[in-house]
Amino acid sequence: MKNVLTEIDKTLLEVLQKDFPLVSRPFDHFAGVCGISEEEVILRIKKLISEGIIREISAIFNAGRLGYKSTLVALRAPEGLEENIAGIINRHPGVSHNYFRDYKYNLWFTLIIMEETGFKEELEKLLEGAGDAGYLILPAIRTFKIGVDFKLTDGTKPGKAYQEKPETENAETGPEQIVKTESLKAETGPSGRDKKIIMKLQEHMKIVQRPWKEMSSGLGMSETELLGCIKDFKDKGAIKRISAVLRHRKIGYTANGMACFNISDEKIEQAGNTLAQYP
Repeated sequence: MKNVLTEIDKTLLEVLQKDFPLVSRPFDHFAGVCGISEEEVILRIKKLISEGIIREISAIFNAGRLGYKSTLVALRAPEGLEENIAGIINRHPGVSHNYFRDYKYNLWFTLIIMEETGFKEELEKLLEGAGDAGYLILPAIRTFKIGVDFKLTDGTKPGKAYQEKPETENAETGPEQIVKTESLKAETGPSGRDKKIIMKLQEHMKIVQRPWKEMSSGLGMSETELLGCIKDFKDKGAIKRISAVLRHRKIGYTANGMACFNISDEKIEQAGNTLAQYP
């Protein structure tokens, strides 16, 4: 059965893909954008999650700022062994995406590992016993664009225009009083406390009036301290954004694909920027 989205649902889904504001009641901020109450925003989000339209609301990290490195891997799995090898790959905790594609290199996946580890060594260990599975290691040299915001409205939205960076505030301290913390020191990497926060931020956000307070209580810290840590992570580029991830097929985008181009060096810049303009 096809999901029927109201105009308010569509507006809400659009703004939830933006960066969550670091305010004590972020859903109240979204309520102002959509022209509805905070309670209704919370109810609508819970419904959109239950219908499978919103996959999760969580932090999206920059692995490189946390002491990790990543690469795309194209692997040539022998015919008949694709499922078996895909299962082996999926067991690795650093694999975030793994797709079967109709090409001689038929398994494409992303691999994230610690900085001091080599990609080749990690892959040889991972694929031990997988047979004649040749592969290409394709790390990003430059990023022109990452991520996609699914457009669902025609631009005529109810409520106020979305404010990308609302005033930072906290119920306990008031505007602009979030405690600044010293997290994520470059020379030592994430501390034990940082790692706990990072793990918690990767979980699906609780859809309650004060989600940061709910999250902070599980970490043994105050809401103010948690918001300060998140701000510090963002200032240092460790967190790209905190936002909703949607299931594109549930909102009318019926397919996605991957395209590979062999472009001469002198045209890469132009081609990359041109493709990055595509929404």
